Amino acid sequence: MKKSDLKKLIIPMILILCLVVPAGGMIYALSHAPEKTPDNPINGMSDSYSKVLYTGSGYHTKDIQMKKTGIKQLNAMVKELEEKPKDKKTKETKDKDADKESKKKDKDDKDDGSSDPNTENYNDGDEGDPSDHPDGGDDDEDQEGADKPDEDDPNEGKYPIIASDLEDGEVINQSYRTFFVRATDYKGRYISASSVVVNIIPSGGSAKKLYSTNDDGYKIGYKLNMEADSYTVTIKATDKKGLSSIATYTVKKGEGGEPEVEGQITFSLEATTVGLGKLIAPTKVDFYQGEQLTYVLDRALKEHGYSYRYQGDLERGFYLKHVVRSGITDGADIPGDLLEKLEDAGYTPTNYHQDSLGEYDFSGQSGWIYSVNGANMSSGMASFYPADGDEVRLRFSLYKGYDLDGHFGKIW
Repeated sequence: MKKSDLKKLIIPMILILCLVVPAGGMIYALSHAPEKTPDNPINGMSDSYSKVLYTGSGYHTKDIQMKKTGIKQLNAMVKELEEKPKDKKTKETKDKDADKESKKKDKDDKDDGSSDPNTENYNDGDEGDPSDHPDGGDDDEDQEGADKPDEDDPNEGKYPIIASDLEDGEVINQSYRTFFVRATDYKGRYISASSVVVNIIPSGGSAKKLYSTNDDGYKIGYKLNMEADSYTVTIKATDKKGLSSIATYTVKKGEGGEPEVEGQITFSLEATTVGLGKLIAPTKVDFYQGEQLTYVLDRALKEHGYSYRYQGDLERGFYLKHVVRSGITDGADIPGDLLEKLEDAGYTPTNYHQDSLGEYDFSGQSGWIYSVNGANMSSGMASFYPADGDEVRLRFSLYKGYDLDGHFGKIW
């Protein structure tokens, strides 16, 4: 081979080597370069959470190296980290709840109302219906020597509150005393007559229960006949939780005398629905201390020559059936416009009596209805205690009161 030909071969080979060697070194260098640690993709969290929550491969934390195969360890650590703040929050919540409960208890203890100074409190230890409790006169708590509440009673301030217009040591000069009782639980919720027991013990006698004459949803009425020289009156109220209070009063019989007039009402007896007009025109009638409307009615009718038939008695359960007087229905005639209303309602005429007027006369839906100051009353007259200036109208209705300015929601 010629020297010139050798040069021509060597020069290109040198050039090729110059190109191949650097390229190979670069390839080697690239293939053996250290692996770059990627940025932590969870940037918004604390270091401890960043270490645990990142699950990609190739990320090296400061303390541990996580791999996809370490899922169980990851879950365990996440659970551990989450439980710590959760427990702390629970403790804070419990502390706040306990603080709230303590404040609520303090408030409830302060909000205990004001009861009569003659009242004592008892825990019957029964959370059931107070109507199941025995009468006050049968309870050991009412007897002499009974256990009294402990000084550290947990129910302190939560017993029923009893109020009455009776006064301890009161002297009663008339033959009876009507008194009222209002009982509430410590939150002011009304306790009805079914959960209030009143017992009276006459001087030289044994205890007996005194029944209420009325309960209007605000107060309960009782009538005490002063037959003995003195009486001890006990009033026991029991709330829905079985907590009881007992108020005790002693009253004495005075020298006697006529009942005291307390005021006057205007009374009328009317039968306009059968064309008889006003049998008793509006007239003033006295009433006495604590007197029920039934006693006022009794005097008013008798003073005008009428008698009456009724069910129950003047003190409780009174129902007026008929007003009686000779020839009371003479000239009776139902007005034409009212008769049309009756016929539209399916009215069937019935017989009536010449000397009395009352239920089932002229109509199977007839009877006496009373109103006070323009309002038809649904409660019995024995449940009503008049006040000075009241206007009381006793009116005969042919049909459930619909013909008397409306009754039970319907007006003709």
